[in-house]
Amino acid sequence: MSDLYAEFDDVDEFAVGALGEPGQRVFLLQCRHGDERITIKLEKQQAQAMSLYLRRALEDLPQAEAVPTPTPITPPFDAEFVLGEIGLGFEAEGSRVLVQLEEAEPTDDEGEPVSDAPRGHLRVLLSPAQALAFCEQSDDAVAGGRPLCRWCELPINVDGHLCPRMN
Repeated sequence: MSDLYAEFDDVDEFAVGALGEPGQRVFLLQCRHGDERITIKLEKQQAQAMSLYLRRALEDLPQAEAVPTPTPITPPFDAEFVLGEIGLGFEAEGSRVLVQLEEAEPTDDEGEPVSDAPRGHLRVLLSPAQALAFCEQSDDAVAGGRPLCRWCELPINVDGHLCPRMN
């Protein structure tokens, strides 16, 4: 459980990356505002979904200026929290993208939700260029995984895999 509560109208970096070997990677999202760096652990599917939505949202905004080169995630890699709910939208003026990230709901030893526990929160506004750079970086991180089977399109492990389409 995290007591992090941060809101930034401008960020210097908003990056995503994966650590580890394909099939055992850990995905991290980092946000930097001045000297403050916040790291959040997320699932591959969450990074993929954020990229997909942001790309669709960017179609409704003016074309992004030159896209900055995405900054790779950097140590320390200790996550403030594990990502749960994601909120994406537009700033009221429509010139920036709103990203709101909430910590996953904590559970007790029996797996029951702990509703009164504090949950981490991060809210940032990104320029269209920052959002597009995040999308490109996210797409690269997601694509860096295990190769896909040409028949079933499921990931192939290092030791092979049982393809449901093969008899």
